[in-house]
Amino acid sequence: MAFSSAIEACRVPDELLAGAYEGTSALHRSWIKTTLALAEAVFPALPSCSAVSIENRAAGFGSVRTETAAPWAVLLIGAGYASAVRLAAAIMPARLAGVEPIIAVWTGKPEAAPSALFAALELTGVEQVFAMPDPAPLLGELPGQGRVLAFGAADVPPLPCPCWRDRAPRIAADALPDEALVRWAHPDALPDTDGADVAYAGQIVIGDAGEPLVLGPGLEGCWLHAELTPAFFMNTRLELSVADAD
Repeated sequence: MAFSSAIEACRVPDELLAGAYEGTSALHRSWIKTTLALAEAVFPALPSCSAVSIENRAAGFGSVRTETAAPWAVLLIGAGYASAVRLAAAIMPARLAGVEPIIAVWTGKPEAAPSALFAALELTGVEQVFAMPDPAPLLGELPGQGRVLAFGAADVPPLPCPCWRDRAPRIAADALPDEALVRWAHPDALPDTDGADVAYAGQIVIGDAGEPLVLGPGLEGCWLHAELTPAFFMNTRLELSVADAD
């Protein structure tokens, strides 16, 4: 996808993306890959387009409900955001819905981005990567009703399309199976003052904040956005008609 020259000037060079991938340890890349495999196992892939036709002659009406993958998705990544696994976990449902293109906008200086973030984009096949403080001009050049995913302190301009925002998880500090790994996965984690959002193997989470995500042994460095499913990325059109009397 080509944009105006002003936006193309903000495109992150391929060499920088490749360098960030190489600059991410094999261990951390493996956790990103495991996160992608986990999301693919939990969420079934959807057809890029499906239609259901119903004709009710007794009532005198018919309908056709069509679901089509959104024409694009934009990842707005605020400067300072650093959770590569949560970024990867959010991209995978869009992939499973058949969304293309997926475009990433880093709102800080490209050389300041954590290498693991750009590695996550490489591993999820996101090739359109830009660095620009204000994403509004880029969003203004995109047609149709896409989707916006916001991470960290990214500002989202007013848009006539659905937007989802990542939220720093509340993590209980007691009995973490691998504290260094969990802190790498969620450097912005919040204390569990009102109950934790996730429980790891061996932890006992107390609180009434709802059912937490439970990550068993071998999944300490992974993540899954349980509420962000491929269905979020589908546009629905309902066509109504008068049924034939015959």
